Amino acid sequence: MAKKIFLLTALFFLGAFIYAQQAARTPAVQWRGYMLEVDKFTGNAVHAGDRVDILMTFKAFIKQQNKEEVITATILQRISVLDVISEGGKYGLVLTLDPRDAQYLFLAEKTADLKIILRNPQDSALNPLDIASFSKLFGH
Repeated sequence: MAKKIFLLTALFFLGAFIYAQQAARTPAVQWRGYMLEVDKFTGNAVHAGDRVDILMTFKAFIKQQNKEEVITATILQRISVLDVISEGGKYGLVLTLDPRDAQYLFLAEKTADLKIILRNPQDSALNPLDIASFSKLFGH
């Protein structure tokens, strides 16, 4: 009888553990799990539960200078990583995004170079950031 109770208890806790693992990989209602392909280095450096920022670099026409310039902007901050996937030599992050941010990230993927920035776990602030450009860097 004691073995049967132990076995049932063990199965219960195993089921609860599996459910918790699955729930941790499922985005909350009204959020989306966005799959973003990344390079091997990023796939190995980022882990489920981490938070990341996403930068995009692209060419833009700057009216004030009347010229085209390469710029970098932080488009998303404090994004939760639900999971990291490695399959067939490819790596991907499953990110928790609201539907609007998912659309913007998909647009950025198709039109710009993206970079994932790993955040310090203690840093939960949303920071207003200027767009970076070489003219700002060198004061032109």
